[in-house]
Amino acid sequence: MKMKKSTLLYKYPNNYSENSYDPNPNTPGSWQIQIMSPLTEDHSGPGLNSRELKMEIYIQSKKVNDSLDAFFEEQAQAEDFDPQWSRSKINIAGIEAIKLNWTGMGSGISYFLINNNKRINIIKYPQNTSLDSEFNQILSTFKFIDPTADWKTYIDKENGFQFNYPLSASLPKISIIDNQNNQLTPKMYSISLTEESNSDELCPGCYKIYNEKDYLVDNKIGLLQEITSHPAGRGLKIIIPHNNKLIILRYGLGDPNIPISSTIQEEFSQILSTFKFTQ
Repeated sequence: MKMKKSTLLYKYPNNYSENSYDPNPNTPGSWQIQIMSPLTEDHSGPGLNSRELKMEIYIQSKKVNDSLDAFFEEQAQAEDFDPQWSRSKINIAGIEAIKLNWTGMGSGISYFLINNNKRINIIKYPQNTSLDSEFNQILSTFKFIDPTADWKTYIDKENGFQFNYPLSASLPKISIIDNQNNQLTPKMYSISLTEESNSDELCPGCYKIYNEKDYLVDNKIGLLQEITSHPAGRGLKIIIPHNNKLIILRYGLGDPNIPISSTIQEEFSQILSTFKFTQ
């Protein structure tokens, strides 16, 4: 049995290979897994023959106001799906999914589902193979789990939010900034910090932003960044607007010369997936 990123359990035959990696280190919550049968002796070319099997699993954070149909339609437009391809709804491990049989440069079957704040895309190659039964057996072992189920809970009654964090981790550093009439967006506030740092006589430019992106937190759009600040060090930071305030969480603070690991990025992504506004 395998567990990847603490969200998915599955089994596969002992003679199969399995590889996994983070396709985008700057995007917390993304992950890719490949499970593959042994190649036959007469295998040739880049494609697979009808006695081989490959399963790819793509995991990424869900988007603002996301839904299964929205996920599918976005992929359909990006990949230029043919409207005549066979589409149906099924269940995978008790979760509703969309199944798509496709052809083109090769053939395959894609499955789309959303669970635990994640978009999950499963692709089977080729569409028709003598190993169909083994694919179905692998799929039948899928079990989606909540990695945050036994975490500690932080509750801020005054500012109206709560979130979970790992038993073995320190509480993220929390700051609350007054933002009357929501005058400052997270981006505007971030720019003000950079300008202030650049004019600091003691440590000019000590506040640095390495990357940033909009990030959904309980249906509100925050600004997620990897930053260095003095003297805290390098870490992840999110700025979330709420009720005339900016809520700021910082996590994984450490050596300013060492980029944040994918493990810390995923952990922070899981923390943010538990974030809830209570007022």
